[in-house]
Amino acid sequence: MNAKFLSAIALMGMAGAATGQVIPSPVNELLNTGFENGSFEGVFADWNTFGGNISQDFAEFVISDSASAKIFGNFATDDGGNPVPSTNGLFQDVFSLAVTPGDRWRAELDAAHLMGDEMEGTNALRLVVVYIDTLGPLGGDPQGNYVEQSFTMIDSTTPTTDDPANTPRYSVDLVAPLGVDRAQIVIALDQGTEDTDMDGNFGEGAAYLDNAFLGLVEENAVIPFYDGGFETAAPFQQAFNGWAQFDAGFNLFRAGGPGDPGLASQAFEGEWFAFMFGQFNGEQNDTVAIQRLPASEGEDWKASIQSRHATGDEIAGNNSGFLAIQFYDAAGNQLFDNGITTLTAASPTDVWTEFEATGTAPANTSEVRIVMGYQQQDDAGGAIWYDAAMLELDEGGCNVADLALPFDLLDLSDIDAFIAAFVGGDAAADIAAPFGVIDLSDIDAFIAAFFAGCP
Repeated sequence: MNAKFLSAIALMGMAGAATGQVIPSPVNELLNTGFENGSFEGVFADWNTFGGNISQDFAEFVISDSASAKIFGNFATDDGGNPVPSTNGLFQDVFSLAVTPGDRWRAELDAAHLMGDEMEGTNALRLVVVYIDTLGPLGGDPQGNYVEQSFTMIDSTTPTTDDPANTPRYSVDLVAPLGVDRAQIVIALDQGTEDTDMDGNFGEGAAYLDNAFLGLVEENAVIPFYDGGFETAAPFQQAFNGWAQFDAGFNLFRAGGPGDPGLASQAFEGEWFAFMFGQFNGEQNDTVAIQRLPASEGEDWKASIQSRHATGDEIAGNNSGFLAIQFYDAAGNQLFDNGITTLTAASPTDVWTEFEATGTAPANTSEVRIVMGYQQQDDAGGAIWYDAAMLELDEGGCNVADLALPFDLLDLSDIDAFIAAFVGGDAAADIAAPFGVIDLSDIDAFIAAFFAGCP
């Protein structure tokens, strides 16, 4: 076992400890957790399904009691009959207990695939915790929010299981940010287009599910800054995971990724970045993404971001990008707004430029916001790119591991902050060479600095 792997294990072990108040006996808030009860309206009582090919299984691989759930791909094709990727699955919202910011909810599930019908190619079964603002984006409120944490349980590299009694159990958890009030569990099967066994069928493989759990496991945990690198896929109609948005529904999205290596190679960090253009509605319009964190009077905060526009799609006319840091009280009243212009038509193309906006929280502050956006005037063209966003206290810790309050004290809050940044692809986790790449070298550096302690 090499030193890098040991470092990763050590960090994950340190991360297992909670920073808030742990719930000693978590309650499963889900209904029909074993998929025993069918439904005339759908496949399972109390569960919603999407994409089809989900059924009750009473004989093939019953994990517990009398039934399990079985799921396989949609085998979707385009108009020419060519395979296309698809996702199907099931989900359940929790109505019995509202979510409070700082809550940590955990999803758990027994899941297996079988020899002879194992996952093929890029097929993957995911378990997801989602937080929803029920009055947010669906109602057009730019302060609304969705955030999720996804965990791949089974893919083509996962060992198969032939004994229901030995079915693996998987879990994933997430701390709730500001602006959410409902928890949701999603079980999703992503089907690829590969025919790796050359039998003429693409994306084969089924999974069996049982004993679902979703419940509150911790209160008052540290709320992290989510996905400043835009590396994780967002739920539902959201463009970015953990960011509320106000846009026209088509002009704000993630660009790059493995499917577009040309753009992916141009990201400032990772493989994805935020892409915005105007709404073309004949009026001056702003396309905006917002993220919120708790804040208190007297704290110094900094919002930062990298921005770029590209030759051939450069910002035109009087269009411009903007970045702002804002403070609000508990009633939602704005107390402070420091906004700056990022890029204009006069800015150089094809280069990333860093921008910062700072501010000190005034009296009665309860939250701070980072606001990034693009203003269009007179339907002028062009688009703006954003990457490596960060909203953080504008004061340094004692070393690279001192990432969270209280500064000058290395504790579990710093571990939580580092892991959130590492998993989200945020620049705060990029503390060791090679810079621009978040990898095990950063874990090594964090662990070394953490155990070195503050002077």
